[in-house]
Amino acid sequence: FPDGNIIQVAEGTAFRVYKGLLAQHSPVFRDMFTIAQPDAANTVDMCPCVPLSDSASGLRQLLRLIVGQVDLFRTETSLRFSAVAAIIHLSNKYQMEHIRNQTLQSLERILAVEPPEELQVEQYLAQSPLAIMLEDAFTLVHLAHVTGSTSLLPVAYYMCCLLPELTLIYGIRRNGLLQRLNPDDVVRCSTWELALMTACATLFLTIFDYETDMERDCLTPRHCRSQFQWEIHTAAVDIPGEITSRDALSSWALRISDGELCSNCFDKFK
Repeated sequence: FPDGNIIQVAEGTAFRVYKGLLAQHSPVFRDMFTIAQPDAANTVDMCPCVPLSDSASGLRQLLRLIVGQVDLFRTETSLRFSAVAAIIHLSNKYQMEHIRNQTLQSLERILAVEPPEELQVEQYLAQSPLAIMLEDAFTLVHLAHVTGSTSLLPVAYYMCCLLPELTLIYGIRRNGLLQRLNPDDVVRCSTWELALMTACATLFLTIFDYETDMERDCLTPRHCRSQFQWEIHTAAVDIPGEITSRDALSSWALRISDGELCSNCFDKFK
């Protein structure tokens, strides 16, 4: 704002805003403005400059939300996960509890939705309003820890388990910075990986077991039994890794199209 009465500087980028508006949202800024005395050598147009150690892009997202240039809580708002993560991180740092809590709730609502059966988990996240990528998993784990929002951890750990093993151990470089899990989180994810692989194999053997309860209601026993046996064979030969996949939440129903089984078996299979 040209008539703003304070300038915040992050990574060489200056943001001229209203001191009272920041103080209203943040007790940290309120105390900073009350205690700190303006230095004549550190002013621009008689407006005090306050240097911050935050990223310019992250601060920009937070300030846009504060001054009302973006409404995070309207469904048509298009913000990437990186912007939402920055808002959560900075609002937590500067004790903007209302903004932090509302933004966390918005993120939790997206992550709490069960993906449609026609989408893999990775596809659902990418198509969500925040366009979340698997590589955002480390950021999500970090946000859960610093904010105490443990409800984020199950999804975050699941996303971590879908990353390559070396990435899980050594981290990932994004925007020039190396992101890594702490050792405890690496151990948790390794334990989860084994559990997910076991669950996926068990699920595969269960859903493709025609003899369980499908035969009783099957309309075409010979055809459906043969189809199930064929699916087991092709999976074992062509995609053995998927039988013990870590992506245990994705649907095996994607492998069978309507018409390959009788209607009763297809409904049960789904």
